[in-house]
Amino acid sequence: MNGEEPSEKEMPVQLISMFAYMLIFCDITDRLALWTEFRPHFIDDFTRRGLDEHDAAVFEAIMRVVHDENEPNRFIFLNAAAGAGTSFIFQTLITVLRGENVVTLALAPTGIAASLLKDGRTLHSRFKLPIEINETSTTGITPRSSDGRLIRSVKLIVIDEV
Repeated sequence: MNGEEPSEKEMPVQLISMFAYMLIFCDITDRLALWTEFRPHFIDDFTRRGLDEHDAAVFEAIMRVVHDENEPNRFIFLNAAAGAGTSFIFQTLITVLRGENVVTLALAPTGIAASLLKDGRTLHSRFKLPIEINETSTTGITPRSSDGRLIRSVKLIVIDEV
């Protein structure tokens, strides 16, 4: 293939066919590892199929920021009317990035809004914030706690319904 990976050259449907062929006819010692490595490429067109041109451009811009640690503008605010598709963009980002083993947090201010996100939680729950917030409020998370380590490893925090 002239040094090119099939995942860089082929369409997802072709990759899935090749994967199935390899499972049937090749002696692959660790099938799960192969699946895990190429899963994001297999689902690429399925996860993006529902995005219109504008939403796809937003999705790609956010993906670039997530993958480029040197990007100076790492805070993105999407403001749109209800029903404009931001939740779908968020769900697509969460699904694709988690498929790439990128740590993401899906958050919302209310339990109802959080329940609409994949593995969503409220801001108060995730960041251990008090219900009544004032100028002296602090989080219950310490840097060395498991929550502190999780937050430091996060590459994308989605807060929907702000």
